[in-house]
Amino acid sequence: MVKDNFTIKDLENLTGIKIPTLRIWEKRYEILKPTRTETGIRRYSIEEVAVLLNIVFLNKNGWKISKIAQLSKKEIQYTVKTIDSKNQNYTIEIEEFIISMLAFNQIQFNSIYKELLQQHDFDSVYEKFFFPLLLKIGVLWQTNTIDVIHEHFISAQILQKLIYKIEQISLAQTQSGRTYILFLPSNEIHEIGLRYVQYKLLKAHKQTLYLGNHTELDQLYRFKHRKDVELIANLTVNPHSKSLKDYLKTLKDFTEETGLKIYLYGLQFDIHETLTSPHEDIKIFKKSQNLINSL
Repeated sequence: MVKDNFTIKDLENLTGIKIPTLRIWEKRYEILKPTRTETGIRRYSIEEVAVLLNIVFLNKNGWKISKIAQLSKKEIQYTVKTIDSKNQNYTIEIEEFIISMLAFNQIQFNSIYKELLQQHDFDSVYEKFFFPLLLKIGVLWQTNTIDVIHEHFISAQILQKLIYKIEQISLAQTQSGRTYILFLPSNEIHEIGLRYVQYKLLKAHKQTLYLGNHTELDQLYRFKHRKDVELIANLTVNPHSKSLKDYLKTLKDFTEETGLKIYLYGLQFDIHETLTSPHEDIKIFKKSQNLINSL
């Protein structure tokens, strides 16, 4: 069964507001009206979560909770929309995306996205909204606040936008010569970041070939000694330092045998900061933007 109601611990994870504060807000100001199970455990609907996220947004933008409590739901929504949050780190659009995810509401997601495109270019939407949204969803999934199907829903929406932008870029504008082959190693399934790298390369008029998930090194030997080919891989999932070192050793053997250059980036190189490149043809970056800037 898909999760469609939430505990007060879930609300803490969703909003960043501690449970004691949430209980005070609920009891003193009656801003939340949860149902209770037979054992007295509070349960909050998606609608309650949406109201709370708006309240938290106003509170983090300087509104006192006592003043917010005097507003109707429509007044809260109107006030949120009238606040200029362009220079704030805390943006209501990310919270609205989360609500669309909880409700599996594709129309709502697309509506928010279209509004953002009226104010920002696609690169800014991805970097200022999609990227932090994905980071937050990762935390929500790890804390069991949301189900994996929620993460799948939001990832599919973002990936769809990326692929559409990729298809919009005319391949006729790419430069002849070097081709960047993008792939995800075995067990890697998070392709959004790699697709964004592809988008940025195409936008810079560079040729790309996208191979996708679960690409084994054995499958890449067909490009052996190709001087016009370089490889790019994203490493996110592998949680153990030892196995990552083993993979880097395998890559070292691969580059020595094939003569191919490989660019690596991803979360694993943030986690294991002491890892160094085992070969001069293996370039390691913590962030995708650093990789893109180097090409």
